[in-house]
Amino acid sequence: MAPKKSLRGNYKGIVAIDMDGTLLRPDETVSPFSIAILKEVDRLGYLVLLCSGRPYRALKPTYEKLGCKGPCICYNGGLVYDPTDPSFPKREYRFPKEELAKVYLKARSYADVIEAEDGETLFATSHDEFLEIYFPTKGIKTSYGEFPLLPSDPFTFLFSYRQEDKETLRKEFSSLKDLGFRFWRDRPYAELFSPEADKAKALLYVMEQYGISKENVYAFGDGSNDKCMLRLAGHPYAMSNAKPDLLEGEFPITKKGNSEDGVALTLKEIFRL
Repeated sequence: MAPKKSLRGNYKGIVAIDMDGTLLRPDETVSPFSIAILKEVDRLGYLVLLCSGRPYRALKPTYEKLGCKGPCICYNGGLVYDPTDPSFPKREYRFPKEELAKVYLKARSYADVIEAEDGETLFATSHDEFLEIYFPTKGIKTSYGEFPLLPSDPFTFLFSYRQEDKETLRKEFSSLKDLGFRFWRDRPYAELFSPEADKAKALLYVMEQYGISKENVYAFGDGSNDKCMLRLAGHPYAMSNAKPDLLEGEFPITKKGNSEDGVALTLKEIFRL
């Protein structure tokens, strides 16, 4: 079925870009070269769509530097939100707080810190300097202390763990009913996620809102949580620095990684900029 005609802008297509390990350099910045290329992509009529596990407040500096004008995908698809257009219908998928109350008790046995947030408040057993990078306390109300039962359904739930507990955690959490579980890449943190909240479903929602077919979607990612989004896009690219499961031949691979403007260089070649 052909996409419906959009009233949200005359975009030719979408360029969907993961943040960590894809667009952002290791120092959490985007180079002037990448900014210039992405602004040119926007000028050509392509919606630049930031896709991340982070909340919008952590995407905002990059969103504004790139001059983005549309929605972004937050919490790995848990929220699709357009900060520039109040009429854009949000798409939300949250965790049932009652289920998380049971998980909280399990996680508390292993974790030094647990965090969750519902869009209004960040709840944490204690402050964590590393998580501050991804879930900053600036721009959101914070509540420190135990939170076995949240006041409302959250978008995210994550916790630290000790390396010696990793296999035990894998066995205990991987069989959760109606909740997904995964470890973070190269860091001793784990997170729960809703199977209904993934980047592919969120990207499809944006495509439908703008009336754009997959043949006009370019997507870039580096992690397992990007795989579904890459499979949806007509033009998927795995970063050369991606996790091994993205480098097994299913997707074209960028010539350069995130530390060397891999996304921008690929787009420069695609659009002959």
